[in-house]
Amino acid sequence: MEKKARAKQKTRIEPDILTTDLKQPLVLRQNGRPAAVILPFEKYLRLRELETSEAERRKRAWSQLDELVTRVHRRPSTYTSAQIEAEITAARAEVKELRHARRSRR
Repeated sequence: MEKKARAKQKTRIEPDILTTDLKQPLVLRQNGRPAAVILPFEKYLRLRELETSEAERRKRAWSQLDELVTRVHRRPSTYTSAQIEAEITAARAEVKELRHARRSRR
């Protein structure tokens, strides 16, 4: 059975939308589902800044964790390095589970 090729739908943007003073983001829909957003450039820049800030925050946090691991390994202890690493790995897994559970509830 041959499949019929569907013609691509051209998205038509009304000219008055492009000249509208956007006070709120404009959601473009395709087949009734959100497909894209048009928003003021200043808001776009702010979102990019927040994204960069979040990436930098995560990078700093991982760096601080690495420093902590290094300090823990330098301390005299009855634990072996392997035991310490196992505890850290278990703690990281627990944090990931908690984050996943929190995101699932949203």
